[in-house]
Amino acid sequence: MKNENEIFISSPVSSFSDVELDQLTFILERVQNQLLKNTQLKTYCAAIEVKKNNGFDSPEDSVIEDLKKITNCSGFLLFYPKKVASSALIELGYAVALKKPILIIASDANDIPFMARGMPTTLEDFTIHLTKNIDDYTIHKLKKFVDSITSP
Repeated sequence: MKNENEIFISSPVSSFSDVELDQLTFILERVQNQLLKNTQLKTYCAAIEVKKNNGFDSPEDSVIEDLKKITNCSGFLLFYPKKVASSALIELGYAVALKKPILIIASDANDIPFMARGMPTTLEDFTIHLTKNIDDYTIHKLKKFVDSITSP
């Protein structure tokens, strides 16, 4: 069943140290709170769930849970703070294949996979926002992304 008001928030997780994961989840919780502000929107973020549950699911459970959530979501947000090998890139590819609205937030364009850099000009509903931190302009971009998904 499709959830018309859920955004899947993806980010690298397992490639980060505990300290980096703490910093990442702090940022992702801020992003999540901005997405939830004044909307009926729901979010799912595996990085936050890993932190809450003190550990990872099995790879098989992650495949089942994450792909189901991506299939049913109304938008996909990839927070990609640095270039790392990550399952988040598999999730991005899956969201692209399903033609989900996508927003990538990254620090550096060169960190984003080569083909993904060309997607904003070749695919509908695909945006890349480059920033070193979650500032007011990034919050504006998040709101614009939410509006594009939730507006009739």
